[in-house]
Amino acid sequence: MRLRGDDGPVERPTYWLTRFILLRLLGVVYAVGFLVAANQILPLIGSDGLLPVKLFIDRARPIFGSTFSGFLHLPSLFWFIHSDMALLVAAWTGFVLACVVVAGFANALLLAVLWGLYMSFVHLGQDWYGYGWEVQLLETGFLAIFLCPLIDARPFPRREPPLPIARKSRSCAKLGADRPGPMQARGEVGEQFSHSYLLSRENVAALPGSTESGSTEFVRGPVL
Repeated sequence: MRLRGDDGPVERPTYWLTRFILLRLLGVVYAVGFLVAANQILPLIGSDGLLPVKLFIDRARPIFGSTFSGFLHLPSLFWFIHSDMALLVAAWTGFVLACVVVAGFANALLLAVLWGLYMSFVHLGQDWYGYGWEVQLLETGFLAIFLCPLIDARPFPRREPPLPIARKSRSCAKLGADRPGPMQARGEVGEQFSHSYLLSRENVAALPGSTESGSTEFVRGPVL
């Protein structure tokens, strides 16, 4: 698009190249994140993992009142299905879709699916997904949804990138994971039912005041 200036028509920046490069790099980061999840998610939050997601959900549900209320507070597909197979399918699906983005094909629907899948891991990944870059990736991924056409997945679609979104995405990508705000707010909510503060009576049977086994209680103190 041309704009008229003092010296005649001038080109208005369209950010075509910005969108192309940003989406390819975002796809790489998504691919790495999902590949790591595919290889490590079961030892971390699987049924026999260090912090099983099923146990986490069982203890968090009473705090929120219901599964649906928990989903509204911490959106994640794993509120409804959290078997080991579901965790692996979500991780490998995200990896394959991220590779499609790296290859040069992306639209709003594809990026929305990637964002939703990764958010599912971040919100119920507990201590393993409590780092700043996880939230930074979700913020950048959310903005990237609006950079693309809804359906057209070609590397250079006809529709120009929305300038405010392109500029915001570029600045957001430069910030890195330096901002403590999002993680601080997330930590204050998650601390109420973090596994760092949840102990079963089996783990504290030898402590004073522990008279029963098989039930669960909140203990204000770190496990280790």
